[in-house]
Amino acid sequence: MFASDVQNASATCYVKNLHPNVTEEILSELFSQVGPVLHVILPPQDIPTTTTRLIATLTLSHTSKDNSTTTTTAAAAASPQTDIHMSSLRGLFEPFGTVMAFHCTSDQTALIVFDHSDSCEKAAKNLNNMTLGTLCLTAVPHPVLKNRYAFVTFDGSDSVLYAMRVLTGTILFGTQITVERRNQIQAAEAAVAVAAAAAEGNVNASATARNNRGTHDADDNNGDEDNTTDHEKPCTSSCVLTGLPASLMHVDVRDMAEWAARSPVVDMALETSRSFNGAFRSCRLTFGTPNGATQAAQVLSGYSIRNCTLSCVETVVA
Repeated sequence: MFASDVQNASATCYVKNLHPNVTEEILSELFSQVGPVLHVILPPQDIPTTTTRLIATLTLSHTSKDNSTTTTTAAAAASPQTDIHMSSLRGLFEPFGTVMAFHCTSDQTALIVFDHSDSCEKAAKNLNNMTLGTLCLTAVPHPVLKNRYAFVTFDGSDSVLYAMRVLTGTILFGTQITVERRNQIQAAEAAVAVAAAAAEGNVNASATARNNRGTHDADDNNGDEDNTTDHEKPCTSSCVLTGLPASLMHVDVRDMAEWAARSPVVDMALETSRSFNGAFRSCRLTFGTPNGATQAAQVLSGYSIRNCTLSCVETVVA
């Protein structure tokens, strides 16, 4: 994958609120359901080096025949036969610092939260693998991993709108993901992610340089556009879309129109009318490009959706 690939903004979506366990392979398989996926960018995860949280577990240990090692069986770990419960062991942790929370998830497991990461580190160092009769106490720091984000690039922009509608709300590892269009801030994040990958040798460095030059050129062009007069700026275009089923919501019509026109909708007005076969809707659309209405009329005229056939006519502004 080359760094220039992430510049295809129209065919790239931004996926946020990803569980730390989500991988590029999982995202590629999921998003392939809505369109051909060219690549997935999942920035490296920053794992905290310090934490105030500790996971403590009691397991039943036994000594092997040669008396050289102490091991724990899965069955024993699941249900150790002992009168010692984790709730009675809070006093073991308190000498290392102020215990802000001591939450027992079972008789053998607890989540302990200290007031400082140093206290957590000392408790783990001194208490991990402690033997309590026939029991073994494990105490391991438990860093809190933040939810991640990713960029998914399709072979065309049509799949982005479809992914936003179909995949937003999908649950991965108990967390609902959100799919959005990529904006300028997210594009900068993508550039940083690719640069980091390039530093690790995963991306062609020269392609990264080309990408950076392209970004600067685009910024320069944007600056030039900001200085143009009103009559030099691109004009808009409009059309009227009729025959819409009444069950379509505002956002559905907008997404469909933007998909057909390959242009953003800057204004729209939905109207409900009646015909001999029931209620239907018409919509006046204004696109942010001069050819958006023409493209929409070509794609949506005769287009069938929910057993309704649409008609789309471009309107000329005097």
